[in-house]
This record gives sequence, C-alpha cells and structure tokens, in this order.
Amino acid sequence: MKNSLTLIELIIAIVLLGVIVLGAPAVYNASLGFLRSSNRKAQVLNDLTYLLDHLDKNVYLATGWIGSPAVSTSGNSRIDITQSSGSVRYTFNPEAHTVTFRDASGSTHILTKRLIQAPTINFNPAIGILTVDNIVLRYDPDSSADPKDNPSVNITSQKFSTPMQSLN
Repeated sequence: MKNSLTLIELIIAIVLLGVIVLGAPAVYNASLGFLRSSNRKAQVLNDLTYLLDHLDKNVYLATGWIGSPAVSTSGNSRIDITQSSGSVRYTFNPEAHTVTFRDASGSTHILTKRLIQAPTINFNPAIGILTVDNIVLRYDPDSSADPKDNPSVNITSQKFSTPMQSLN
C-alpha cells in the first residue's frame, strides 16, 4: 500500500476547503446583520424606556386638586404638569419626530428624535390617571419601517398615576 493522496481525495479536500472558506464570510455577514438589527432595536427601546420613565417621574410629582388638575393636555400634542417647583411640559411633534420636555426653569430638552405619530393622550382628574396610547418610535423616522434595518417599537397603552391628586 502506498501512503499518498489519490486525485479523488485531493479534489474532495479542495472542495471541502472551498466550502469552509466561502461559508465563513457568509456566516460572518449574517452575524453582523443580526447584530446591527438588534442594536438598532435596542436603541429605539432605550429611547422609549427613557421617555416613559421620564414622564412617569414627572407625573408622579404632579400636585393639584379637582378644581385645578395637576395634569392638563392640549389635544394629542402636549402634556402640562403642575408640580410644587413649577410647571413642566411635554410636547409631541411627529412632523419633527421629536418629544421635547420643558422643565420648570423654562429650559427645553429633546427626549427623542424618533417619534412617528402623536399618541392619544387622556387625563382623568377624578382618579388622577394619565393615559398615553399608541406611542410609536422608529430608528429612522424618515424611512419606512423594516424589521431588520429600521425597526419600530410601539406601546399601545401606558397609564401614569398622580398620587398627590386631591378632591378638595
């Protein structure tokens, strides 16, 4: 018996090596695409979480009574909150894709630049519940939604309570 490679063994080895060499970049590119998609969705989720936490904190600090509610709304574009330190305001502007926050000192801060549509905003002063429905954010709000390259995140309904609401 000879200890040498036959032509068939050599061809099989070259084909297997070619499959490995050509398959590795495909796996690498698919992994990069998945990582990019996951990273973009995480960024949008972080924006939404930050926005909801910010709103929750300020609604919780609201002070008012039934004759002068702690929270007032202007359509679906603005939420005004009265606090002991002054009034704060959230403005939802889907045309500019922004949600801005004006603090009690009058300084304005952009909370997100990913807003797609103005949410539906309702406040029930009798029970002190602010309801914000259908908040939609997208990674690139100027482009159409794509689960891989331009993910959207939406919250159908979020309720915030004002514990300092008084009926007096």
